[in-house]
Parts: sequence; structure tokens; C-alpha cells
Amino acid sequence: LLFGNRMYALCETGKSRKMDIAVERIPDKDKLVELANVLAKENNALIFVNTRSMAEELSASLKKGNAPLEVHHGSLSKEIRLEAEDRFKDGSLQSLVSTSSLELGIDIGSVDLVVQIGSPHQVFRLIQRVGRSGHSLDKTPRGIILTNDLDDELEASVIKVLADNGWMEDKIVERGALDVIAHQLVGLCLDMGRVDLKKAHEIFSGSYAYGLDYDKLRKVALQLYSESLVYFDEAPDSSISIRIKPRAREYYYSNLSTIPKEKKYMLRDMTSNRIVASLDEKFVANLEVGSSFLSKGSPWMVVDITESEVIAQHSIGSDIAIPEWAGEDIPVPYEVAQGVGRMRSVKKTDPMPDEKTIIIEMVGDLVVVHACFGKKVNEALARLYSSRLSKLAGESVNAVSDPYRILIKLPFALGQEHLEKSFLSIRDVRGSLEESLKNSYLLRFKFLHVGRAFGLLAQDAAVSSRFIEALRYSAVYEEVVRSIFFRYFDVERTEEILGKVRKGGISLIFDKREKPGFYAGLGLERLRARELVGGFEPREAIVAAFMEQALSKTFELKCLNCKATRFLHLAGAPDKIVCHNCGEASYTIDSRKDSEEESRFKAGLIRSFGKKALIALSTYGIGAKTADRILRRLHPDDQSFVMDIIEAQKNFVKNKKFWKPQ
Repeated sequence: LLFGNRMYALCETGKSRKMDIAVERIPDKDKLVELANVLAKENNALIFVNTRSMAEELSASLKKGNAPLEVHHGSLSKEIRLEAEDRFKDGSLQSLVSTSSLELGIDIGSVDLVVQIGSPHQVFRLIQRVGRSGHSLDKTPRGIILTNDLDDELEASVIKVLADNGWMEDKIVERGALDVIAHQLVGLCLDMGRVDLKKAHEIFSGSYAYGLDYDKLRKVALQLYSESLVYFDEAPDSSISIRIKPRAREYYYSNLSTIPKEKKYMLRDMTSNRIVASLDEKFVANLEVGSSFLSKGSPWMVVDITESEVIAQHSIGSDIAIPEWAGEDIPVPYEVAQGVGRMRSVKKTDPMPDEKTIIIEMVGDLVVVHACFGKKVNEALARLYSSRLSKLAGESVNAVSDPYRILIKLPFALGQEHLEKSFLSIRDVRGSLEESLKNSYLLRFKFLHVGRAFGLLAQDAAVSSRFIEALRYSAVYEEVVRSIFFRYFDVERTEEILGKVRKGGISLIFDKREKPGFYAGLGLERLRARELVGGFEPREAIVAAFMEQALSKTFELKCLNCKATRFLHLAGAPDKIVCHNCGEASYTIDSRKDSEEESRFKAGLIRSFGKKALIALSTYGIGAKTADRILRRLHPDDQSFVMDIIEAQKNFVKNKKFWKPQ
């Protein structure tokens, strides 16, 4: 990284520093916070957490206990961060709660103790964080890791052992980022005027982070030419020179940072059609139709995502969670996850999901793939497996992964033979992963950022799947895919693991259950305990949530026979509804917007179907004709009736954006 292609030699590689690190599991979250409070009061402590949301939550809890501390993370303004650092350094502030923003190189004075809340996920992070304490020749760095479940405790213990033995993860350097190279190419033109492309390639090759051949640089230059940022002059001898066009200067100075600018999405309640919150672009990128998330303290399930809105319905399930801060989660390496598997295998439980055993647990329409392979491998397997299952089921299949398991919600239960065949049929990992990204919000999200960095898109631009597909062979699309693979997937390791499964080096076991087993329950509870949100609920829970909201409504009914009116609360309504005054079944919903014909049509539905007609007609997006179609179908039970209403409502929401104003 330092020397590029030049010769170099290492004179000394350094040596391990002795550290005093303890791991403690405290299952009760309140007691964990109490202990952190005591440690913050008795020491000059740095308290590290892994996400900004956790930093805010923990600092708020500790301040309630009068802990003398402040919070420090990257989303806070520079002034607030500097003030906290200065107060800690001069002793007027005893402790700081921080994310990775205080991991590196800032002199913040004397630190007695480092407290890590939850596993640090990576060995080098533990060493770096604990190393902030004991900064003198006669002191030993001290740290304590506080965990509250078995997954976290085993993971932290593995990381501690690896750190004690001097092992650290290989630091993979990002190479060949085409958007950065495009920006630097324009910068070179600003410095030198007309630039020979071979000379530019020679200059860039001095940096290890460059990593491109000449033809790829030519592709980048052609992309800049297509955007009218540079002139592209190709001589008869095939030599190429470029120079800037007028708008190149504005492009260069508008993109000095590689940190992307993000826009906001509105959260719209599908049932009431009201805006209830705003969501970050990074957050929305982790959502798919059917995903669940937490906002304003309530769980929601995504029905549709437009260019500016997330349309969602209330959800009460708690089986699977989608993390609100998924984009900043620290990925657990393969080696650490394998160490956790080895520690699990000490217990003689059969079957045991360990480092050499994959268990596919089947609980109705919920499938849990236990796999101790780390975040990047499991993320790849989750996409590949859910894609195969989607094709098999003919419906969308959602999946969420963590370092030790993949949780999959099927539209309906599948047999073991189908699950096994789909898993073993995974081939061509890289190609299949790229194919699975098509039309995904992750691809669209990354395309926006890279397109802006290339100068292709304005800051407020939106893109469609068709637009992205049209640029599939461009330098912009290539960089989008490269960036996603670098951040989210480990292709080589995934291929290696799948090969071992096929050859028997890794066991594949199927386990059918009535309820989730211990390790599945541990994963689900772990997500809930981190205040992530319920997700792929069973149909019974979806129906219960819908009916709870529907039965809370009150109608003003009008009798078409005697003109009497009354208010009827749906929860207490009888199945057959007749006029309280004349006894005729001739009630309609009293609405000034309805024509006489529509009022009579609704009266006919209420006369024929009673309470069910009111439930259908009260649902946002369900008109009288749609309600009539649903009500006339043969439903084996009330659950299938409600699911038909929900599906019709979803179709209304999805198709509404295509309607043309009259």
C-alpha cells in the first residue's frame, strides 16, 4: 500500500503488546447497563459500542444513572466531537461512549479502562480499542467486554484468544475504485492540461490502490467523454490524449469526498395513506418488498418502494428482524465465526451447528440455515439460496443473515427434498450473485452513489431499473458491482464452502421442528434484544394485525328503506346487519362522495355478506367492485378472506403510481 510497484523491505514487523482483557456475560440488559454505569464512574473510561444508534441509546441510559459522560460518533458535528474530546482530555469529563470514531490516533489523554459493549466482531478492533488505555511504559492496557447472550460471549472469547496469540485479520485494501480513478483523471488534466492516457496510467500505477490495466483506464476515460467532461482524442497511432471540458472543473470540486450524499425517503402508512416519518437512503437500501423494520417505535412491513417513498403497513411479528443500521454493522470474519463453531462443538449436542456442520432447520414456512462462516459468506449464501427458492416457489422469498445463520421466510412450507436440491444446486457464485442483484434496491442505491461520483447523475437524481440495465456494460455499472462485492460478499470462500458440502467435507443436516431450536431462538432473540424489529411473521400474525386495526373502526350507516342512521363499531357488529329502526337489511355506508348507484351497490354487499362486507369496504384501496370480487370467492376460512383483502390492497398501492391523472 505504501510503495505501490516499487521495491521495499520490512526492517521490523513489531511485537505483541501484553493486554489485560476480560469477557463477562450479563444476560439481563438492565444489569449490564448498571455495571457499565459503575465502570464509567470509577474509571477514566472509553466505552465502545458498534453502532451509532447503540451509542445514543446507551449514553441516554447511562446519563439517567448520573454517569459523567458524553457520546461521540461520526454523525455528530465536528464541534460537538471536539468539545467532548477536549473535556475528556482536561479531566472535566470522566468517560466517553463512542463508536469507531475514537479508535484511531486522537490524543485524548489518560484512559484507565476500555469497556466494549457486545463483541467487537473483529480482532484488530479489539486490539485497537483496548490499546487506547494504559498509554505509558509501566502500564498495561485494560479492557472488559460485556456481552448479554451466548453468541456474543463465544465470539468475544474467540477474539480475545486470537488477540492474545498475536493473530489479526488480513487487511484487504480496496483497489481499482473506478469512480475515484475517474475523479483523479480529471484532476490530472486540471494540473497538466492535455494528458496522454499512457502517461496517466504510468503515474497512477505508482499507487497500489490503483490496480487497473490500460484498457480499463481507457474505459473510464470514455465514460468521462460520454458525460461531456473531457475531450477524447485518439491519434492514428492509437495513442490517446484527453483534456477537460468546461463543466469538468465543477464536477471535480463537487466530488472531493468519497462519502456519498444521501437523500431522505418518506414513510407512508398504506392503511391511512398518511406520511408518518422520514427514512435515510442508506436505511432504505437495506429494504425489499416484504422486509420489516422499526420506525417511530413501531414495526412496519414494506409493501412498495418508490423514488421518494417507502409504503408500508403495520406489522406485529417478531420472528425475524431487519437492522435499521445494517449499513454500519461490523462484519464478523470467517476465522472468528469458525472459532465460535469450534467452541460450540465442545458440547455434545446432536445435531450441533459447528464449524464443519450446516444445519437447515425447518419450522413451517420459516427456514433457518445454521452456518458458522461469518457475515460476508452468509450474506452471499442468503442471496443465492433465497434466489433459488424464489424460482422454485414462484413467489418472493426474503432472507436475512448474520455471522452464524441465515433466516428465510417462505411463502409456504417446502419439503426437505426441495430445500436440499435448491441448496446443492448453487453454482457459479459470482455470476449468480450479480444476477441476484438485478432490480434490487441495493444495486439502485449503489448506482446512485457511483453515478454521482462519476458526474453521470445530479445529487437529486433518481434512477430506474431500466436505466441501470441500459448502462450494464459501462464503467459506472462495473464500479457499482465491484463496490458491492467488496463490501458485502466473499466469493472465493463461498465457492470453497459449497465445494466442501458437495464433497462431504462439510456436513449438511436437515432438522424439522415444531418450534425453533436453541440456536435459532438465540439468533432471533439476539436481534430483538438489539431493538431490531419483527419481520417475516406467520400468516396468523398478519391476519391478527389486520383485524385488530379493522375492528377498531366505526361506521356511519344509513338505511335506504327508512332513511334512519346509526353509528356501528365494527368490533361489536353482528355477522348479519339489519336496520335498527325498520328491521330491513338495507344499510349502506353513509358517504357524501358516493353516487346513488354506488350506495345501493354497497347496500347489496352489506345485505349479502354483512360484517365481512364492512371489513372489506373499510380497507384503504379496496373499492366496492374489488370488495365484491373478494367477497364472492369461496374462502375455506376467515384467514384466507383477510389475506385476499391484504393482497388486493398491496396491488392497489403498487399500481397506483402508474395511474395517469384524468
